[in-house]
Amino acid sequence: MFKRSVILIVGLLLLISCGGPQKDASGYWESAQALADVGNYEGAIDQYNKILEYFPSDSLAPKSLLRIGEIKRSNTNEFKGAIQTYQKFINKYPESPSTANAMFMIGYVYANDLQNLEKAKQAYKDFLAKFSDHELAPSAKWELKNLGKNLEDVIQADQLSEKKE
Repeated sequence: MFKRSVILIVGLLLLISCGGPQKDASGYWESAQALADVGNYEGAIDQYNKILEYFPSDSLAPKSLLRIGEIKRSNTNEFKGAIQTYQKFINKYPESPSTANAMFMIGYVYANDLQNLEKAKQAYKDFLAKFSDHELAPSAKWELKNLGKNLEDVIQADQLSEKKE
């Protein structure tokens, strides 16, 4: 089964890499998803980047940029690259509904992956200044309140305060 999947992916990559861009972004999107599903994150990022290059106005372009950020953060541990990608998204799509998520993720990566509490604090404050009513605002406030604290201590403190109420 694994061998068959690898052959399928390699064949798909060969088809995609031959010649110019595909007729629409969805082919690259499907290829990127398939590559990510089998753990080929570099190949997936390459396919998402092709959407950004060949189809910058397509609705899949902003989604591709976010997926690149997610892959860099969650799968390849390229935390600084993830932050750069989220910042690129914010700059390129400032009016997108997903801009708030990208701003939040910058704070999250600084706080939880890089342990850079000062930059995390500033990122969360920037997020709250712009998106105080967003569904992630309570999470940003919680993160700010608990920056640098041990998660187990925070959970115990939360449980104690719940018991007192």
